Amino acid sequence: MKYIKPFNETDPNAGYVNGDPSASIQGSIPPAEAFEHPLRELDRAIGDSGQTQSSGNLAQLSAAIRRPLFSVDTGTVNSVVLTIPNWVHTEGRTVKARIGAGNTNTGAANVTIAPENAKPLTYPDGSSIIQGELPAGRVCEMLTTATGFVLVTPAIKITQSIYNSFYTIPGTYWRLDSPSNSVIANAQVFMANYGNKTATVGAGTVVDQTNGWVIIGPNDGGTYVLTASGAIDQPTTEEQVVIWYKPGNAGPGIALTIARNPYPAPGNNANDASVSAIARLAPGDSCFATYYQTNPNNSTFNMLNQPLSHFGGVRVAG
Repeated sequence: MKYIKPFNETDPNAGYVNGDPSASIQGSIPPAEAFEHPLRELDRAIGDSGQTQSSGNLAQLSAAIRRPLFSVDTGTVNSVVLTIPNWVHTEGRTVKARIGAGNTNTGAANVTIAPENAKPLTYPDGSSIIQGELPAGRVCEMLTTATGFVLVTPAIKITQSIYNSFYTIPGTYWRLDSPSNSVIANAQVFMANYGNKTATVGAGTVVDQTNGWVIIGPNDGGTYVLTASGAIDQPTTEEQVVIWYKPGNAGPGIALTIARNPYPAPGNNANDASVSAIARLAPGDSCFATYYQTNPNNSTFNMLNQPLSHFGGVRVAG
């Protein structure tokens, strides 16, 4: 909307003045556009915010200004498509979007809001978003930049950053891996240094690679993030991955958390389970992970060097 000058002025920036006959001052003559254009602009702003214009509600403009732009994604995997009336891509606008059913991203993604072309969606550092950052059904918040969109709610990136910040601290990390089963790709998303990181523990901590368990030494007590992942399961089996700990390395063990995958379709052996837990482990405590196949035709209890592929711990607090 442009400024509308008085009808009886030639200067496009001329202001409006009140008439004063006693001083021989002629008042400004407002053109019809000076009334119509602001009214239509306000009407459009209220309507575009999702409200129904009402003469009985004089707070609609305020609500429109405070309400974030919102749209439901109608695109495909890695390609978010939103509908926002009269969209103009300018830097600094906040947009909220509910990701469409089945559209959880598998990697880098872009966003399209007509009439603009697709633009990249990145993290604040400019890097492409990673798998799972846009879960189907979740409301995500984005901020426009000059050339694209920045994801304001990067849950996985934040988790990965926190997790990996402890991978470089000596004496706080251990890892047990199966010699025959690789860690599944989704689990490695949270382990940027997974491929070259080995156990770094304090004196007295026992890391038993053969049996798949750890006894916490006198200097390594603290709060741990524990992770475990199962290998590819057998066709038509139900699998569970369980993380356990034994206070004082005594007793049968206490289950901290369980990941369960239901029976897959016949012939489908690509169903994996991963699980994580936060536990306070004192010196002398032990912890381990197990894998179960619950149908009668398979082993009901397999340790690390069987189908379980990974069991690791990162101390995040003393």
